[in-house]
Amino acid sequence: MFRRRPEWQRLNSGLFLPRPLGFGVHWPCFGCCGCDCAECDGSPPCCFKVVISGVVEGTCGECSCLNDTYHAKHSSACTWTRDTSAYPCDSDPLRVTVFDDGGNFKLKVELGGNVWIKDFGGTKPTCGTLTDESIPFDSSGSDCDASSSTCLVTAVAEDDDVNCPAPAIPECSRCICGLYPKNGFQIVIAGLKNSGSCSDCVSLNGTYIVTPVGATSPCRSRFTFISPQCSTTQLVLDFGGLSSFSFRVFTQDPDNPVPPTAFLFRKVDTGDEDCLNLVNENIPISAGSGSCDTTTAPAPTCLITSL
Repeated sequence: MFRRRPEWQRLNSGLFLPRPLGFGVHWPCFGCCGCDCAECDGSPPCCFKVVISGVVEGTCGECSCLNDTYHAKHSSACTWTRDTSAYPCDSDPLRVTVFDDGGNFKLKVELGGNVWIKDFGGTKPTCGTLTDESIPFDSSGSDCDASSSTCLVTAVAEDDDVNCPAPAIPECSRCICGLYPKNGFQIVIAGLKNSGSCSDCVSLNGTYIVTPVGATSPCRSRFTFISPQCSTTQLVLDFGGLSSFSFRVFTQDPDNPVPPTAFLFRKVDTGDEDCLNLVNENIPISAGSGSCDTTTAPAPTCLITSL
């Protein structure tokens, strides 16, 4: 006679499967951050979601841009951080810290010089189960006024890119031309002609929506072709320069991310353009435009509109 072992369970179909293993609150979180924080009761999370709202203007000019949702990854024993350098105003990284202050356990959130702190008294916080935990305002930085703001913290079990995503272009990302549109730009190219070295140039004529690359390249947007054009796979809009900057439109292969020396279109500017409000901004054909025929009339055109 078959005797079912207690660690197995029988499904309605008659199939036997191992029972799920149970883990208590003090078991380490699996597969994530090697979580370790002596100031937390139980396992700390791999990631904290932080929602900031109510920050208003101080001296920066764009303080409302700090009102956003952030995800901070576990970076050391009782610290979770996330780079926020793409944001305007004071760009110190977002930091969540749990610490023991003379027997009182506290959770602190820092962003752009602004600080929020919650005192849990003599009881360690159960960091891994915090849900929309309100962290009271403590102090404002030199740039913005956070005195009437709110800060909500929620534990996130996994630190992968889905559950704990890196910041994309923030709502008010700072670029050399000012604030950068979160949805990117529309580019309309017309008049490119084939040359002896490339038979795909005419295929580049069309309307494209170039979307931001991300916070690591806050001044660049791109469109990926379905099939390679002129031996490249992407159309890129880039803003670059120091004392002055230029709009640059070029094709590129992601395996060679350095901008080419020959741009399709380029407009050198003094830095007074407003990225958020471009409407059919005309970017002239570049003198060194590479492998496409740009000399035969009529001249090719490139129009950029903010989205």
